Amino acid sequence: MKNIAGTYKVTEYGYAYKKENKFEAISDWFSGVIHYSETGYMSVVMRFAEKPEKFTDIVAYSGTYKVEGNEIIHQVTMSVRPEYENETLVRKFKIENDTLELEFENTDEFRKYAIWKKI
Repeated sequence: MKNIAGTYKVTEYGYAYKKENKFEAISDWFSGVIHYSETGYMSVVMRFAEKPEKFTDIVAYSGTYKVEGNEIIHQVTMSVRPEYENETLVRKFKIENDTLELEFENTDEFRKYAIWKKI
């Protein structure tokens, strides 16, 4: 099992469009951190906005996690979005040195992912 424990800051987040071979950020401005403990707990906070002073959206949740192959499985126990609570969120991942890539969605048209750098 790969050890992903640590705290990471998001550096890239958006959509890679396959046919156009282009990347589009999720918003003009975003920031966030994700933390994976050695004991199997995790938390994430992400903010999105047109500009840093024009806050528009947030994703924040915590719970437990486990790694199975190339997937991280988040079992959400608390969230600012009620629809996330008690949900299982599965993310494909790659880790290389201090960089973690999480994939949220992969369709024929695009791949939605985030790149996180260990801090």
